[in-house]
Amino acid sequence: MWRFSHLLAVPDQLPDGGFADLILALGVSLRRDGLPSTSTLAVARCAAQLFVQGYAPTILLSGGYSQQGVSEASAMRRILADEGISEHILLDESPAHVFGTQHQPRTAAQIFRTQMGEWPSRIILIAHPRHLPRALWLFRRSLSGIAIFPMNAPEVYDPASVQLRLRGPKRFILWNLLAWTHHWLFRHRKVIEVKSVMLLVFKAVIISQVWFLKIAGSINGSPL
Repeated sequence: MWRFSHLLAVPDQLPDGGFADLILALGVSLRRDGLPSTSTLAVARCAAQLFVQGYAPTILLSGGYSQQGVSEASAMRRILADEGISEHILLDESPAHVFGTQHQPRTAAQIFRTQMGEWPSRIILIAHPRHLPRALWLFRRSLSGIAIFPMNAPEVYDPASVQLRLRGPKRFILWNLLAWTHHWLFRHRKVIEVKSVMLLVFKAVIISQVWFLKIAGSINGSPL
């Protein structure tokens, strides 16, 4: 499984002419002290680089997972401030969910309506390389009519990340398998008989897998 995991990858794609209406950066975890994980740091710096290069006039930082009162989005805003960027930044700090990526297109759309002067027609979506394929699928599916261009942040992991999947590639691959399964069940829930029972069973499996990862990490301190 690990050998072929790289096949589920998305190449970088910038808009023709090199200009978009918005850069949308997806945070990926924090450390327990509220500092960004190295993965979130990489996403924020990638967004800063594209902004400075003039690829879009506005940045939307998305991530509601928080530690010590600091969300992923606000942690990324601090990184951008360190890069000299303090204006033209929007934050999406909507409460985090277990599979929060599927909610981010909806909350981003709310920000488009309430905080932007017009609905964007072209967006550059930045995410961790293991996160980007699933995020791109969800955003394109939910925000039809908007051209979304993927951009991979550097693929880095953080042993100090609170979210265990960010501690190593194998953990992230396992998490993606669970997440894709969740999205499939959610999408086909209307045609699945006894769907409520199946979803309850699936949630129990998810919880058991999460606890397995936690126990494995506490025993040997190394990623699966």
